[in-house]
Amino acid sequence: MVDKNRGWLNQLEMVYHLDPNCRMLVCVRELGQIYGSVEAQHQQTLLLDFPDHLAALSHYTRADKLFGHEGVIGMPLKAIENLQDIDNRLQARLYYVVFEHLMKEPVTVMREIYQWLNLPDAPFDPQRLKVKPHESDSYYRFKYLHKTYPRIQPPAYHSIPPRIEVELRKNFAWFYQIFYPEN
Repeated sequence: MVDKNRGWLNQLEMVYHLDPNCRMLVCVRELGQIYGSVEAQHQQTLLLDFPDHLAALSHYTRADKLFGHEGVIGMPLKAIENLQDIDNRLQARLYYVVFEHLMKEPVTVMREIYQWLNLPDAPFDPQRLKVKPHESDSYYRFKYLHKTYPRIQPPAYHSIPPRIEVELRKNFAWFYQIFYPEN
């Protein structure tokens, strides 16, 4: 079964109890780029409010809410932080995929995922992907529309305010130490 709901990060122990063979792929991305992507989408959909009513807030306050413990970014981020404290046999059920690595080396990363899942390689051409015409984003009131592309292409780089960048690196130093140690 494949389910992309971030809520499963908080349920690993229960899932393991139900199925000791469970595995979870966890995709992580540089936090400033996550914020930049959300903010860029917000600028394209200014007439639509966020489900948690963030549209009228300043950039800094919006970032603070997004990365807060109840925020759309902060809640799964806190779950990833908490996963660092679980038993090693459960941690072995997790495989972290760094988004930027997947974008730069998709064939290598997919081969590593297949190996971790003990599956035979399933060759694919990252320049010729089968895609669905759209993805439903109705849960978020169509605020975060997703486009699909027939090939893997790195997303646009998002410049973010320096004050927000400093706060992210300070507040989530553990994340950068684990997933981006060279930065």
